[in-house]
Amino acid sequence: MLADTPEIKRLTVQFKEWQASHHANYVSVANERDALHKQLAEQQSAYCRLNEHNHECEKLLDGASSLLGEIAKSGQLYRECTDKSSITGQRIAAILASVAVFQPETYKPEPADSELDKEGGWQMNPCKQGHLDVGAAGGVAHCYQCDEKIVASTTQEAFELWNTTHASTTSN
Repeated sequence: MLADTPEIKRLTVQFKEWQASHHANYVSVANERDALHKQLAEQQSAYCRLNEHNHECEKLLDGASSLLGEIAKSGQLYRECTDKSSITGQRIAAILASVAVFQPETYKPEPADSELDKEGGWQMNPCKQGHLDVGAAGGVAHCYQCDEKIVASTTQEAFELWNTTHASTTSN
């Protein structure tokens, strides 16, 4: 018969090898597709969680905005807002703690030991108007509330000039 010829046997073996090779390729591609489907499902789940967190942050920020509106209407002082023993300070601290979960930590280089206060950071004196919300970066020491500033060639120099020209207040 024709099926018993060496050429037919050789072509049959060749076809079976080709078929096995293509089946292996198909299985590999199917596995890759399944892995991509799994990765897509994980990413969609992460996206949903991110949206939920975003929604929660928006609610917290709305609450913070409402709270700040209440503070502005009632004429309460900034210090009460930062005083964690007051109800207002506790509410603000709770909101900040909730929102902080979603904020990345910022990198802060370590200053030399002589520049550190007891808590491990630079201690700046209040501005001339008494605002405590002050900072130094990029060669500028400044007040975030009234925009008072001192410019120097380095941040350390601006920090030192600020503290020499602004009186220290002791708090207790």
